[in-house]
Amino acid sequence: MKTIVANWKMNGSLDLLNQAMEAWQLKSGTNKVILCLPSVFLSAAHTLLRQPNFFLGGQDCHAALQGAFTGDTSAHHLYDAGCRYVLVGHSERRQHHHESNAMVKAKAQAAVAAGLTPIICVGESLEQREQGLALSVLQEQVEQSIPDNATDFYVAYEPIWAIGTGRVAALEDIQQVHAFLKQQLGVGVKLLYGGSVTADNHAFILSLENVDGVLVGGASLKIDDLGKMVRF
Repeated sequence: MKTIVANWKMNGSLDLLNQAMEAWQLKSGTNKVILCLPSVFLSAAHTLLRQPNFFLGGQDCHAALQGAFTGDTSAHHLYDAGCRYVLVGHSERRQHHHESNAMVKAKAQAAVAAGLTPIICVGESLEQREQGLALSVLQEQVEQSIPDNATDFYVAYEPIWAIGTGRVAALEDIQQVHAFLKQQLGVGVKLLYGGSVTADNHAFILSLENVDGVLVGGASLKIDDLGKMVRF
């Protein structure tokens, strides 16, 4: 069984949600499917869930479980909306919102406290990869972003230079990184690959050793494309 995570980011519509949920669940297989939707769609999506292998996830949560944080989303609120997972530390959050490893760790801790399973994102820049620093950067990120004594979490490897660019890491590079992360984290930790995953390349990526699933961005907004991954 693989895990297919769909990250709609700040995209989509209620009309697309209704069409997608119907199509994907009709074609559902044995893979776990986690839909990380804009928070305004979560309640509607929760009413549409019928398959036991489909779950909802948030795209981010605050490090505090409650408080005077206008516009932010609590992990408790995500849980109440039907989520059981949440992305933290996505490169777009790290870049545009200047989130440090310490902040990502605090958010992951909040997620665990609220009953959510965090999907902790890590990844190197193109400059870091070209300088031969990819593995050391990833090691630092996992050491500083994962909560102490955490046992139930995913790690998603998303090379920053491959996100939304159409450029995909070479299969041997994906395999190398996932083998390294398994060695660092233990065989029990589930690893996802993300970064321009498409209907055309997902089967090659999911067939690699130590790749337990994929984190899909743009392709998850295409009903037929994600449907192929759901049925992998």
